[in-house]
Amino acid sequence: MPWNVADERGWSLLSQVGASRIYRPEAGIVAIVADDKSRHSVALATLQRLVVREVARWEGQRLGLLLCMDGLVAQDSGARRTLVEQCTPELYFALAISCSSRLGQLIGKYFLGTRKLAIPVGMFDTAPDALGWLRAQRDSNGGPLQPS
Repeated sequence: MPWNVADERGWSLLSQVGASRIYRPEAGIVAIVADDKSRHSVALATLQRLVVREVARWEGQRLGLLLCMDGLVAQDSGARRTLVEQCTPELYFALAISCSSRLGQLIGKYFLGTRKLAIPVGMFDTAPDALGWLRAQRDSNGGPLQPS
């Protein structure tokens, strides 16, 4: 598989949602991993959002969200909006996006540059770099769910 997740074998699989898998790499962090050569639609992003929100509620903790995007061959702009707009400080402490493709990174940075999120956002070449950043964010910004 082309996506650059460091060692998926140690991650807990939470759900298979369409052409993606949702993992819990460690406490307080959830990863959405796109399958190889997949397309990301609004419908898929909506399902992913619902699963991740339920994980946050079940754990009673705000989450760090890691999006591993290397497997994508296409993504609807509506799908990007659906995932990113869910990232409110009530449910999330940070968003990290892992994408090794320079074109993917440019698109991601442009998209994120046109939106003001209320949580920290980072763009990374590798999932291990993104996880390290999320750990630091969790240590300084994590905690229980915030009342909405």
